Amino acid sequence: MKRKGIFLVPVILLLCQVLFAQKPDEKTSYGYYGSLFLNGQVIDYVPLSEEDVLFSKRLWRTLDTKDTVNWSLLAPQSKLSDIMMNALKEGELTAYDVPAGPSGSYFSKVLNNDQITKKLSDSIFVPQYDKDGNQIGGRMMQQDFNPDQIKKYMIMEDWVFDRNRGVFEARILGIAPLLSVKAGGEEIDDYVPFWVYFPELRYILATRKIALFENDASQWSYDDWFMKRRFNGRIYKISNPLDVPLDVMYQGQDLDKVRERIDRELMSRLELLMKEHNAAVETPDPVQKPKKGKGKAKKPSRTGS
Repeated sequence: MKRKGIFLVPVILLLCQVLFAQKPDEKTSYGYYGSLFLNGQVIDYVPLSEEDVLFSKRLWRTLDTKDTVNWSLLAPQSKLSDIMMNALKEGELTAYDVPAGPSGSYFSKVLNNDQITKKLSDSIFVPQYDKDGNQIGGRMMQQDFNPDQIKKYMIMEDWVFDRNRGVFEARILGIAPLLSVKAGGEEIDDYVPFWVYFPELRYILATRKIALFENDASQWSYDDWFMKRRFNGRIYKISNPLDVPLDVMYQGQDLDKVRERIDRELMSRLELLMKEHNAAVETPDPVQKPKKGKGKAKKPSRTGS
């Protein structure tokens, strides 16, 4: 009996420590703690050299929060627009001006807070058309910014095949809020006020928990959500010599079918590249034997493709 009593003492002490470990002022809404994202880690993109990129295609996609798949971006406790705007205001994030033309750089001209504010409430030229769709003029409209006005986002991503690793992947390079231009109470157009370099934004997103409507106990960060491509993004533009969007490139065609065709072509390209890569791996180059008196044979150096 004494041994049992001795055994129960440490057990009771342990239970007391567990029961009383939470201080009265440490209140939670769910009865448990969600602190996994205080020190969120980011797994950076693997560095790529130009000679290792066998294929590359740039796409621009729009993320519409009206789409139920993208509702997480509007969750009041972790709204993406609030995260981005607060980070810009505090100097934790950099905004870049929209490039002028297809030859312009996306991440070269830095905007300060005053310039960001001006971009968000800028005057927009709204074209006017006749009943036949011909532009007959236009007028300037002043936009008053409201964070709730951000209902869409645009992402710019590169689909690349890294022949060194044998990987075909999408790399998001930039993200921008899309602001709506309204006339007569109706949305008539969208515009991009600035761009944010996504690899920089990731360090902030990795510390922000995202609300998944299918699972309240989810421990995903915003970075997880983007990197695992849980969003639904409609293709707005693909890289082309004229730098025009799909509705101009394929005027009069069913754009949904065009988008589906582009996605299929990307997947077909993936299959072809993987077959070629696997065949090259299975058939290694013959080893060159060193010649007498010439020293060891030199390894062939890589050249840019």
